Amino acid sequence: MDEEDVLARVRRFLFEKAAREGRHGLTVDKFHRFVNRELLPSLAEDTEPGGVALLLEHILAKNDDGTYTISRTAAHNWMTRAGAERAWHKQGTYTDVHEKPEVHAARVVYLVLCAALQLREKTWVHLPKKEYEAMVAAHNEKAATKTEGQEGSARWRDVVPPYEFVDKDGNAMVEVHVDKFADTDSEVWKHQRVVSARFKPAPFAGVANRPTARRQAVVNASA
Repeated sequence: MDEEDVLARVRRFLFEKAAREGRHGLTVDKFHRFVNRELLPSLAEDTEPGGVALLLEHILAKNDDGTYTISRTAAHNWMTRAGAERAWHKQGTYTDVHEKPEVHAARVVYLVLCAALQLREKTWVHLPKKEYEAMVAAHNEKAATKTEGQEGSARWRDVVPPYEFVDKDGNAMVEVHVDKFADTDSEVWKHQRVVSARFKPAPFAGVANRPTARRQAVVNASA
């Protein structure tokens, strides 16, 4: 194993066996057979000056039939010295199926349902329409002063299209997703987050069973 050529042949066998046959392909028994049946006989034939045959005579004892062999324990030691180690097999190749028709179909149902469920989460901010428009204009004006690609150069773009509605006092309002704003984990933002104005709570007992956001999403997706 101290000979570079021998070490290279051993490593080539280990790598090819593992790559070709997977996690069950590389075992001590298979390597043991390879060494005794292929590797050592070929090395014994290398009788040229400087060949490995002379080295074998010094490190291994010949069998009665004149061949060289090593024990299974020695084979395991050779594997370890060559860099092989016992480890859990992990998948190395993955097939991307994101664009398959059935995945697209499932994704539509999933996204519709998630969008409907998010309406009941406190991930929305309600702003007077004029305040929202002024904020967008100020952002875009500041972005225009930046070089394209520079931090802060992107124009305002809502995560989801803003929803306009009229509150109970008759004020024109705009609903914006909270992910559009910075520092949304501060205490101020925690108080400003609300459920969507589009969310319809489940009916009280005794009231007509109108569809909730989740139920309606499922019905729409399966229609």
